[in-house]
Amino acid sequence: METFRLLVAESGKAPEITKAFFSVGPEDTGARLFRFFAERLKLSEPDQPVRLWTAMLLALRDGVLLGRAQPTAREIEEHARIATDFLLAAISFEG
Repeated sequence: METFRLLVAESGKAPEITKAFFSVGPEDTGARLFRFFAERLKLSEPDQPVRLWTAMLLALRDGVLLGRAQPTAREIEEHARIATDFLLAAISFEG
């Protein structure tokens, strides 16, 4: 969480910091998720489902960044399960 706060705080003054961060981590994760969604979930255009799912998963982060209580491990697990169930239901509905 502290890394994310630093990236947000410094991105305007030193955009090379965020560029360096994303070049070694999250971009690779995104590429792997796109490939997984295409191959395992048989999505011809996985970009939007991946972005929506990761946004749902990271939604709890916003409250923490704004100073709200950090969710418990159980709350995080439940949130992830519901977000994943929602995504899979949407994919099934379209298919």
